[in-house]
Amino acid sequence: MASAFDRTLERLVAAYEKGRLVPFIGAGMSVPTCPGWAQFITSLERTAGTRPRSPSAEPDALIRRAHTAVRTLRNDAPLRFADRVRHALIGRRHSPPKQTEALARTWWPLVLTTNYDNCFVTAFRERTDGRNVDVLGRNPEDCQRVLSSLTSPSRTLVWALQGFLGAPCPPAPTRYEARYLERELVVGHAEYRSVTYRELHFRRAFAEVYRNRSLLFVGSGLRDPYLLELFGEILETYGPSSHPHYALIRRGELTEAQRLFLRERYQTEVFEYRNHGDLPRYLDRLADTIERSSSKEVRWGYSLSAPHTPTGSDDDADFEVVRAHLPLPDASRKQCLAVNAIGTPGKDYAFSRGIHALLRRAGVEDADPLEVHGDGHVARFSGHPIYAVLARSKRGEHDLRLIARATGELLDCAWDDGHRHVLLQLLAAGRQRIFPVRMPFIQIARAYAQWRREHPRRRLRLSLHVVAPAVTAEIGRGRLDVIELLTCTDIRFWVIVDNRHDEPLRVLLQRPAETGIDELAAELRTTGRGWHVLVYPPPYEDEDEKRLVKARRPTLESRGVVSGSTLVFTKRKPGQRD
Repeated sequence: MASAFDRTLERLVAAYEKGRLVPFIGAGMSVPTCPGWAQFITSLERTAGTRPRSPSAEPDALIRRAHTAVRTLRNDAPLRFADRVRHALIGRRHSPPKQTEALARTWWPLVLTTNYDNCFVTAFRERTDGRNVDVLGRNPEDCQRVLSSLTSPSRTLVWALQGFLGAPCPPAPTRYEARYLERELVVGHAEYRSVTYRELHFRRAFAEVYRNRSLLFVGSGLRDPYLLELFGEILETYGPSSHPHYALIRRGELTEAQRLFLRERYQTEVFEYRNHGDLPRYLDRLADTIERSSSKEVRWGYSLSAPHTPTGSDDDADFEVVRAHLPLPDASRKQCLAVNAIGTPGKDYAFSRGIHALLRRAGVEDADPLEVHGDGHVARFSGHPIYAVLARSKRGEHDLRLIARATGELLDCAWDDGHRHVLLQLLAAGRQRIFPVRMPFIQIARAYAQWRREHPRRRLRLSLHVVAPAVTAEIGRGRLDVIELLTCTDIRFWVIVDNRHDEPLRVLLQRPAETGIDELAAELRTTGRGWHVLVYPPPYEDEDEKRLVKARRPTLESRGVVSGSTLVFTKRKPGQRD
């Protein structure tokens, strides 16, 4: 008979695979690197000089104590409040605790946190490509990004509901994070309740997440009045959600009556563990099950010219995505293999350890020469149905714009060599890339569709083998729309207009790739002096998010705007320089 956690685990994994599971992190996830809530309040009181003679750790008493300490610190030196909170937060340890590292083993598109520390952000960045994690706050622009992420792929978002300090774990937060998140810092029930009731945009965004996702509460006792009030308001306004929530809570923190109340009122199923030392083990089991044992979609097939009634054969699929590593090619089926290379086009081609092992299994020796095609983005191993694809600039740097070109050259070479089925992996998808891993996928899919439109009589099948969950999970959840990529010739992208005075304008546009940036600027009324444009995420090395590059009549394609990009028009302050 399955244990209580096994039954909970089954539900968690099913919710994860459908894209509904969202961790909600509380203070317990950062202990002992950071103090628990009661110890944190005591430290704030010590700094403020307000500690009572007989302090109580009961929830209501902690609320009163926090309110008194915060009010004293803000009245005494409001500009130093963030520094004093940071001082109370930092202990002797500066590395993420075990339970946080266990949670960070799993790829999450969205994480909610009431913590001020960066323990989870640090652990997650160490496990993944750290440039593809953003910490967001409660301001309107960030709330809109959270809402957009529910239906469209994005970077992993950590939504800091009470502010963010970027301490105590290195590295420090990026400039983008540090710019405003300290100003959103709130401590205690009174402050948080006041802020959330003033910020209607935040309450609406949180309601959408609460109603459309299953929250997994970890490190939170679910006894904070302001959270329960927020949940209650959502239920009163919108009614019960069809998605249950879950909580992993230490035994003894809730009474039986409180557990029953959470289940009946807030649709939250509680699993209790014995002590905090058990939590990493349960989170590790969750990660292991998601990685190895859960039910997954393993293959997605798409036809570019499907009949009204498909035959059901594998041959119906022109473009397919396979959740697996590259196999060896089958010459009898006219298959060829294409592997990702690193180096400089036309000069040197290097490969990862995994690709080296695959090449050896395919009979390729280190001494086998490479026959370079065209500009050097594609080279064939002499005597083998295997190609090396190098989607880099002449300086050997990543460039998102070159992925489509390299894909087109590969398809030309494969067809000319008599192959009818290409087995390919994601191009330019290593850890050193500067753009999210979904971007190479988008470029390959669009390039394949464009190649087929240009050569309608050439039936060349492409199987793209992908193991990155940021791609496969997004396809399975419907947030990465492959049908759109294969069907539409235009680009769907976001535009943000920031004039430095009003709230930024965020607009979703669909335009041909040859659309000029100046045309968009005229449409958006950003043609005056001081306007500059930035593509985000950066598509190539010198499109750095820390620089604002002035547009000189480029097109969307030449600036590296692809489906899912964001084009940011920013008004410089007078006298501001690069």
